[in-house]
Amino acid sequence: MAGKDWLFTWPLLIYGVIRIINVVVYLSNVAIFDAYRAIRHRVYSYRRLVICLLHNYFEVIFWFAVFYRMSPSWFTNEYICTNSLTGSLYYSVITISTLGYGDIIPKNNFAALICILETLVGIFLALVIFSIFVSWIPKSGTKDFKERNP
Repeated sequence: MAGKDWLFTWPLLIYGVIRIINVVVYLSNVAIFDAYRAIRHRVYSYRRLVICLLHNYFEVIFWFAVFYRMSPSWFTNEYICTNSLTGSLYYSVITISTLGYGDIIPKNNFAALICILETLVGIFLALVIFSIFVSWIPKSGTKDFKERNP
């Protein structure tokens, strides 16, 4: 980064890292402790919760895309450049969805570590979202004798 670009990019990247950590910690809290908090704090709008979860997912995609946009020399491809907005968003979506076309590859270990981190965060977010959806399924009675009569 040349000139005074670092005055804008480093604070932006630091804020992005803080937001990603915030999303992961918040969703961990929802996934693990939500049953305990449900006694006092009840979810009255499942639509709002779904919108918030999807917003968090797309926010993580955005912040990783910002990182890829700020460090295009760490990734190589002859057709798609992560220096552009569409290229960085493309690479972020492909990485977080674990699809991985292999058309853009990291050049160094730190860039590979960032890609691994995005993949792990994406899997974690998908599991949390899936677990919340599964918890909304109405529970039916069991036919197992041991579960009915403890």
